[in-house]
Amino acid sequence: MAQNYYNGRLELVAYFAASQFESKWDETHPLFTRFCQGIMAEGNTPARLRHDPKLRREFPPKRLPTLVSELEAMVLRHSAAHEAAKARRRQDF
Repeated sequence: MAQNYYNGRLELVAYFAASQFESKWDETHPLFTRFCQGIMAEGNTPARLRHDPKLRREFPPKRLPTLVSELEAMVLRHSAAHEAAKARRRQDF
């Protein structure tokens, strides 16, 4: 009695939650529907999401210019932490 527990919509909710967290709950963050349209338009989004006909109907792909990849987000976090550390060192002098 194996069941298929895959639910692409829940996966999109997880991406949205992670993005909201990464943005530190920035109120300019796109709303759920617009965010999902952006995810559906990204080439690095898993094919199981991008090619799901139900998801494509609900969230027609539409590029979201403010969407950054996980690598870009990591680089931005690292850069901000590096700059903060440099500023602290300058204050110590």
